[in-house]
Amino acid sequence: MDNKVVDSIMGLYNFKTQTHALMKSTRISKNEAISMLIRFMQPRISRYSSDEILELIDKQDNVFLYKITYSRKDAEREYFNERNRSDKIRARLEPLYKGAYQPFYKKEDRSKVDFVINNAYRIFTWNTAEFVVHLLTRGESYTKEVYQLQDKPFLDKIKKITRQYIPNHREDINNLIDSQYIHDNKRDEVIDNLIQAHNEDSVDVKIQEIFDANKNICEELIGECDTPYIHRQGTFLNHYANSPSNDKRAFARYLMKIEN
Repeated sequence: MDNKVVDSIMGLYNFKTQTHALMKSTRISKNEAISMLIRFMQPRISRYSSDEILELIDKQDNVFLYKITYSRKDAEREYFNERNRSDKIRARLEPLYKGAYQPFYKKEDRSKVDFVINNAYRIFTWNTAEFVVHLLTRGESYTKEVYQLQDKPFLDKIKKITRQYIPNHREDINNLIDSQYIHDNKRDEVIDNLIQAHNEDSVDVKIQEIFDANKNICEELIGECDTPYIHRQGTFLNHYANSPSNDKRAFARYLMKIEN
C-alpha cells in the first residue's frame, strides 16, 4: 500500500475505533496497534488497486470497513495465541531445570484462576498482569526469583494487589466477569442454534436470521473459523445465501469442531 492509501485508511473513523480497541485489549502502544492493523489489512485488500481502495474509502463502503474490524480480530488472535504459546512452552520447560513448583492457589479454585489468567491483561495494568500470571502459572518460588523479591517485598506486592488495586477496581472486574459469563452462555446458545439450522429446511434463511440477530458473536465465530479460513467474511456474515459452498462447508465443520 502506498502512503496516500495508508493515510486515507488511518483517517477512517472505524480504523481509529479499531486501533483503540486493539490498544485496550492488548495493552500495546498506539503505534504498535496501528502497525498491526495495517499488517493484517494488507492481505485482505491486496486484490484492490490503490484507486479502488480510495474509492471504497470515499464511499464509506461497509464491506471495506468490515475488513478493518476483522483485521483487528486477526491481530488480537495472533497476539494472544503467541503469548499463550510462549507461556505454555516455558511452563513445560521450566520444571526440567528449576524443579517442580507449587501453584499459588488451591485445586478447587482452578476455574477462577483460569479466568484471571485469561483476563489478566484486561483487569490489571501490564506490569501487574505479568506478575499475576507468573504467580498463578509458575508459583511463588519462580515468581520471587524472576522479580528478585524476598519474602516481605513479595507479600507487600500481593497485599497491594489484593487490598488496594482489586477493591478500587471491583466494579470493573465484576462487570468483566458478568459480561464474560453472559457472552459465553450466549455464544454456546448461538453455536447450538447454528448447528440445528443446518438440519432444517431453508438453511440459508435460518442461518442468516441467526447472523442478523447475533452480529457480534457470529462475526467472532466467522473470524475464528480455520477449517479452512473464510476469505470474504463480510459477505459471509451479511449475505450467507450468496456465499461460496466451500465457505459454508468450512463453517459447518468449524461449528462441529468447537461444539465437541
